[in-house]
Amino acid sequence: MSTSESQQRTEIGRGRSGVVFSNGTKIFSAKDSLAKLVNYIFLGAPNPYTWNKDAIMCAHLERNIHSTLFPYMLGKKAKMSNSHGTFWDDELMAYGLKVEIINGRHVSLHHPFSEERESELGDLVEKIMRPLQKELYNAGFDGLMWQAGFGTPNALSNFMLEENDGPKQTFAWIDAESAVPALFPLNISKLFSFYLPVSFRNRRPLFDDVDTNKLESYLSRHADNLEKKLGSERFDDLIVNLELLADHQEKWKSMRRVDRSITYSLKKEKITENEASYYSKHLILWYRRQASKALKKLPMKLYRLSYDAISKIILNGWKVIKHAPKFVVNKEYRSEVIRDYVDERISAWEKRKQLTSVQGDYLREQLKEEQTSAYLSDFFFLMMVVKPVEKAFELGVLPVLYATGVIDAQTLFWSELLLGSIDRSIYTGIKQTQDLFKPKEQRRPRGLALLVGFVPTGGNFAYPLQTIYADTSKRTELAEFIIYDTFTRVGANIPIWGGKDTRTEHFFNHIPDLIIRKRKDLSGSIKSSDLLQDKIYL
Repeated sequence: MSTSESQQRTEIGRGRSGVVFSNGTKIFSAKDSLAKLVNYIFLGAPNPYTWNKDAIMCAHLERNIHSTLFPYMLGKKAKMSNSHGTFWDDELMAYGLKVEIINGRHVSLHHPFSEERESELGDLVEKIMRPLQKELYNAGFDGLMWQAGFGTPNALSNFMLEENDGPKQTFAWIDAESAVPALFPLNISKLFSFYLPVSFRNRRPLFDDVDTNKLESYLSRHADNLEKKLGSERFDDLIVNLELLADHQEKWKSMRRVDRSITYSLKKEKITENEASYYSKHLILWYRRQASKALKKLPMKLYRLSYDAISKIILNGWKVIKHAPKFVVNKEYRSEVIRDYVDERISAWEKRKQLTSVQGDYLREQLKEEQTSAYLSDFFFLMMVVKPVEKAFELGVLPVLYATGVIDAQTLFWSELLLGSIDRSIYTGIKQTQDLFKPKEQRRPRGLALLVGFVPTGGNFAYPLQTIYADTSKRTELAEFIIYDTFTRVGANIPIWGGKDTRTEHFFNHIPDLIIRKRKDLSGSIKSSDLLQDKIYL
């Protein structure tokens, strides 16, 4: 790819295996240190799609094969983001695919306005992913079972709902290339019943492997129906692509472990052609060279990681300490911080196309309502001021008191468990006492917040719940959104099996359904005229 072309591209998506740009390219240059380490251990080099020309050709051919087979396997309910070719990117020093860009979004998360979209997750899992897994298995696409979600929650993000004007939804498989070998499913039974047996059969870790003999048999069995549905020309192309896939996969998979490491270093211009030729004949010298480099880098790498982590903690801690007094005493500043935070979270959902701009603006309007703002102020005061002090006490003071014998183990346990509950109860009690000296019309009911606040962990949502249940005539969507957003962020930040648009994120996103009442009547707080005029629902 030329320099001028690389300068014109804009990043629109990033996964563990690569980066997708607006010019229709996916380059396998993702800088995931954990994935890189895993690939070094199991494969001898980082992601093969980054540096191996036969591997990237396999990715290209597999996408073309799937693009042809999808209408036969799943009808018009799903499609594959096709590949139009491969290339080497000089700037990022990695191979890439020229892919079809899908105009769409991932399946809907739950939120106050999601009622009409909430069937999307079930449709994707039950009508697309599971039938696809069965078809992939029958056709010999063993490695792609991983990318189709067999035993792993991460694969949900590999599919998008294509935006079109028609009444029927079309799901698109946008990411069919793995970032690591298929050896780490969340469902451990799938590891022992499928992934490990196939890996032992192939005598290598399963990494997007295709059983080409099984695929050939599949095409032979379905030849008449395929030729009838696709036409003889497309069916012939399918056979040609299978033969090319078998050839490139054999070259890729048959490489010696040491040759993978040497070729990667050569493609990254860490060694010359002459050095590559020399080390391929002197394996011990190559491994000694690599071990020496790793040992030299390790102390600096550990120092860098520790420094970055400590710096982040200190920087964030200093920000809290610096602004906490102003947040406590200055009501206008506190309101500004809350508005900025909530607006940022709404914008994040809008960017992901989980909220429309109209829905986002509707939530922002609720920030101006007096009662909503009062309860939000209580919620953020507890989370931004009380919670950091509480955690410092739990992690610092209490262990020291136990270590020095001031308190026993039982006292330590109950203190760790109930400290947050006590803090919330004291805060709410003070607020209720203050309200006794205010005119009746200015008082805010806090009975539910007092009751819920005493529940360990779950009590953190006492004030959003108080907002929802305090007065059913008031709009409560903003409080509901904050609860959904908080739980959703937990799932999005879980390492390895979590992340945005994974089933892990959706699992946590659905937890608030247990405490937010009348989910099917959320539109009741919006006037019918508003729905017609603003099109709250898509």
